[in-house]
Amino acid sequence: MFLGDWLRRRALLTPDKVALLDAEAGMAPMTYRAWDEAAGRTANFLQSLGVAKGDRVAVLALNSLAYLDVWFACGKLGAIMQPLNYRLTIAELVALLADATPTVLLYGPEYAETTCGLRAVASSVRSWVAMSPAARADGADRCLAERDSCASAVDPVDLAWDDPWVICYTGGTTGTPKGAVLTHGNIAANAVNTVSSWGLTPDDVAILNAPMFHTGGMNVFTAPLVLAGGCSIVCKGTDLNQIYDLIERAGVTLYFSVPTVFIAMQQHPRWAQADFSKLKLVISGGAPCPRPVFDAFWERGIDFKTGYGLTEAGPNTFWLPAADVQRKPGA
Repeated sequence: MFLGDWLRRRALLTPDKVALLDAEAGMAPMTYRAWDEAAGRTANFLQSLGVAKGDRVAVLALNSLAYLDVWFACGKLGAIMQPLNYRLTIAELVALLADATPTVLLYGPEYAETTCGLRAVASSVRSWVAMSPAARADGADRCLAERDSCASAVDPVDLAWDDPWVICYTGGTTGTPKGAVLTHGNIAANAVNTVSSWGLTPDDVAILNAPMFHTGGMNVFTAPLVLAGGCSIVCKGTDLNQIYDLIERAGVTLYFSVPTVFIAMQQHPRWAQADFSKLKLVISGGAPCPRPVFDAFWERGIDFKTGYGLTEAGPNTFWLPAADVQRKPGA
């Protein structure tokens, strides 16, 4: 593994393997080589904005391939990504920006207007970057599309395992977001342990519709699948019909979500006739899952279980083999 740049390592090993499928663009594929090059161009673009090792880069956006590019671009530079929860109020976002003091903030088209309420008070932000050329909130904003003219090769940065890669905010028990610093070592160890203990392979395909501002979106399956050489299907958000379409038609083997989504799936009209034959593992997290949901998935022959984890721990911490889960559901 190349510390800080394991996407490049994966691109060297399996350059033509499909790494990502864009569910919002007709399932357009991106290979590991193409993803590594996109992340490299993104890194050089960020560097042109003055981003260096240790600088924070905030992202306020729905899931997208570009979001993933920024994440791994920060890894290449030794910068620290600060994914922002787009469900927060302006006042709450201002508090997070004051906490991490990012020098760059990238925003998706859905949140261009939101940035207008942040600019007067987010004094640390030197560059505002629109992730969509058509959605600049201000004429002076930069655009991520400028990266297209940047080189894809990135000069290596001296990094240690304890260097931060992501500041991921968690409400904990009080509901007040606290920044959990995930280091390169955190994310790498989580990936290694997940691949080895959950048996992930290059043939695995996961739906990524958990938000990227949450550790579940980044690290339950997405980062581990880079290590394994698998594929993630990138979705903007959670749409039940889209979930069913992907499971039945895109060879999905892995899925992580929260109990609310699984309850809705089990109550959906497509549940009874859906083809789940390729699903090998479904993980519920974030809250206790009702016993009837376990039973409904097990009756369909799906290895459904609850995972336990902490944002600051990676997050994949504990899980049980299928036999133990059925002996003690919810444990």
